[in-house]
Amino acid sequence: MLVHEATFCEDDRARARETGHSTARQAALAAQAAEVKLLALTHLSTRYFPRDVRDEARAVFEHPIVPPDVEAIEVPFPERGGPRLIKPEPET
Repeated sequence: MLVHEATFCEDDRARARETGHSTARQAALAAQAAEVKLLALTHLSTRYFPRDVRDEARAVFEHPIVPPDVEAIEVPFPERGGPRLIKPEPET
């Protein structure tokens, strides 16, 4: 699993470079090169909807997610399966 910031989308690639951040596509390319099973995109700019960031990454890498801050990701030993998103229990 790779946790990678994806502050910008490709339409703001120059701004990403200026500020030392990445685009969703760049994060996806890093995940692809690292041969990970899951890419968690974080540190998104509020100018984007999470689905747009995820979809840009998905064009390059099959399994990107944009987990909300309140969710967790379980990363078991390889023989026990791949990483998975764990949603919090609803409060009663």
